[in-house]
Amino acid sequence: MATSGSSGSALTSAGERKLITIQSHVVSGYVGNRAATFPLQVLGWDVDVVNTVHFSNHTGYGRWGGLRFDAAHIRDLFSGLKRNGL
Repeated sequence: MATSGSSGSALTSAGERKLITIQSHVVSGYVGNRAATFPLQVLGWDVDVVNTVHFSNHTGYGRWGGLRFDAAHIRDLFSGLKRNGL
């Protein structure tokens, strides 16, 4: 992701708005990345998603299943993006 000017806004050389959202993800419901991605796309952002967890539902229900990703997993994702210039 390249920045433009001193404002630090996330713009690629073609003027495309690009960002990475780092949040939770649920299969059922709309929180975290599941809630954030579509509105950002509607506003014209090219959204890359990094999930910190992948749960069946919001933990507020008291019971859920799924995985929490550790720091090594997140670093591996960013490493892959960097290697490919994304």
